[in-house]
Amino acid sequence: MALANASLIGDIDLGGINNKGVSSGDIAAIFAAQAQVKEIQAAREREEGRQRNKVFLISGAVVSSVILLILLFYYTTSKNT
Repeated sequence: MALANASLIGDIDLGGINNKGVSSGDIAAIFAAQAQVKEIQAAREREEGRQRNKVFLISGAVVSSVILLILLFYYTTSKNT
């Protein structure tokens, strides 16, 4: 993208329908859009990872709390048989 912005590649004629070429500005815009989409996807994946870690942490805390309550109940009840 920096290469296209610096106009080092010049105008590139890729042909196409009705013999219309693609300028370096168009190519730079395409590459910029692709880079932006990749960055957005990476940010989403990072956020999903954070949320997944939070869910694992919360579920682990709930499970350990339930086990602790069961053990506490088991050892504090009187054993009259």
